[in-house]
Amino acid sequence: MNIIAKSASIANPMDMYNLTKSPDRSKLSDASGEVLELDKWLVYSEPNSKGEEVTLASLTTKDGRAFTTNSGTFIRDFTSAVTMFSEFGTEFHTIQIVEGESKNGRNFITCKVVA
Repeated sequence: MNIIAKSASIANPMDMYNLTKSPDRSKLSDASGEVLELDKWLVYSEPNSKGEEVTLASLTTKDGRAFTTNSGTFIRDFTSAVTMFSEFGTEFHTIQIVEGESKNGRNFITCKVVA
């Protein structure tokens, strides 16, 4: 596993397990339209079952739910927001999961930082 970015609140191996291996995680697309108050988050890459390196984003919420996605659009927009906020020495804690449709008619998810 290669950690690309993580929240400052990740403090121990159990946090990492819950974000990367726990079977309790749901697909982030299942939360489409919801506003999520983040507890911890992690962007990482690891080999899939074919040995190909894939990038994933996992997050846990203040209400105890856990989600993971391999959505390139979500990961790009989320990490961009993380970088922007870190330039000011801060983190955001609330996002909305937004669903969209590409020009090719495919559904995708992204995020919007909520103040």
